[in-house]
Amino acid sequence: MPFVRGSLLLAALVLVAQWARGANPAASAGSEPGADAGPAEAPAPRRGFFSRFKDPTDGRLDLTAGGSGGTSGFVPLAVPNNDPTLGAGLVSAIVYFHPSKLPPEVRKDNPPTMTGASIGATNNDSWGVAGLHSAVWSGGRTRYLGVLGAASLNLDYYGSESVDLSDNPARFNIEGGILVQQTQFRLGDSRLFAGVRYMLLSTDVTFDVTPTFPIELGRTKDAGLAALLDYDSRDNTFTPNEGRRSALAISYFSESLGGDFDYAKLNASDFQYWQLHEQRLAFGLRLEYAFAEDEAPFYSLPWVSLRGIPILRYLGHHVLTVEIEPRWKIDERWSVLGFTGAGRAADELDGLDDAEAAYNYGVGFRYLLSRRLGLAGGIDVARGPEDTVLYLTFGNAWGL
Repeated sequence: MPFVRGSLLLAALVLVAQWARGANPAASAGSEPGADAGPAEAPAPRRGFFSRFKDPTDGRLDLTAGGSGGTSGFVPLAVPNNDPTLGAGLVSAIVYFHPSKLPPEVRKDNPPTMTGASIGATNNDSWGVAGLHSAVWSGGRTRYLGVLGAASLNLDYYGSESVDLSDNPARFNIEGGILVQQTQFRLGDSRLFAGVRYMLLSTDVTFDVTPTFPIELGRTKDAGLAALLDYDSRDNTFTPNEGRRSALAISYFSESLGGDFDYAKLNASDFQYWQLHEQRLAFGLRLEYAFAEDEAPFYSLPWVSLRGIPILRYLGHHVLTVEIEPRWKIDERWSVLGFTGAGRAADELDGLDDAEAAYNYGVGFRYLLSRRLGLAGGIDVARGPEDTVLYLTFGNAWGL
C-alpha cells in the first residue's frame, strides 16, 4: 500500500499548509474625529482558510495564492523517505519564500529568495537536521547559498572495483555536521555565473565490524574550496520546461583549509529541457560526470545517483550518469512523466567502458502547487537493479 500512503501524505501536506498560512484580517476604513458623518462602508469580507489557497485564475489549489503577488509565504513540506539503505522515514520542512524586490522582467530569470529548515528520521535510526538560506542580490547579479546541518546516517558500504562487497555490504554509521557558504556573480549581461564555495564537513565513521580493508575511521574533517562556473537559461528553477543549465565545480580539499585530507574533485553536469508537441511535452536530458582523487575518503567519492538505486551502491573515483525524463501536460496543473537512466562507476577513467551499468526506470505524476513559483509536486515510482522505491518529489527530481 505504499502508493496509498504517499497519496494520503500529499493530501495531509495540503491541509497542513492551509492551517499554517492563516488569513490576514481585511483593513476597514474608519472616520477621523470631527469629520462629517457619511454612509458607512461595508467591511471587506474576511477570506477563509480555503480561499487563501484558491488560485483566482483557475479556482484550483495553489499553496502561494494568498501571498504577496502569489510569490511569497510559508510552505510546509512533509516528504516521505523510502531509500533502500536508509529505510522508511519522513522529512518535515518549512520554507519561507521572501517577497521579491526584483522587477518582473528580472524576476523570471532568477530563483526566488527563500529560507528553510528541515528535520527528518528513518526507521533504521538515521536522522538529520538542516537550515538553508538562498538569496538573490544586486538586482539579480549576485546569488548566495548558505547551508548548516547535522546528521547521523546508518548506511551500507558496497565497496568498489578493488573491494567488492556487493553481496555482503558492510554496515557503518557516519555522524557529523556540514557548513556550506557559496557566492556567485553574473558575468556581464549573460546568463553565466562564476563564484566560489567553501565546504566544511566534520564526520565520525564507525563500522559494525572492523573492516579488513584499509579505510579511514574515527573523527575526521574535510574542508574544501571550489571554483564554480554555472550557465542557467531555464524558464523555471523548480520545474523547468525549457532551457539549459550547465555547471562545473573544481574543488580542492586541503589541511590548510581546516581539513585532514588533501585531494581534488571535479563535478560537471548538463541539464537540457525542450518543449515539444504544442508545448504539452517537456523533455529533459541529464548528463553528469564526477571525479575524485585517490586520497579522497570513501564517503566523499562520487556514486551513481539515480532514483531507485541506494546511496553509495555504485561507488568509484570516476562516475558517469545519463538520464531522460519526458513529461506530458494533461492540463495547466496535472502532468504525468516517465524516466529512465544509467550510470557507471570505476576507479580508472578507462575502466568506465567495462564497468557494470546500473539502470533505472519509472513513472510518476506532478501537480502544479504554485503557479507563480512554478513549483510542482507529486509521486515517482522507480525501479533500480534490486529494488522498487516510492518517492514524494517536490520540484525537479534532478535538484535545483
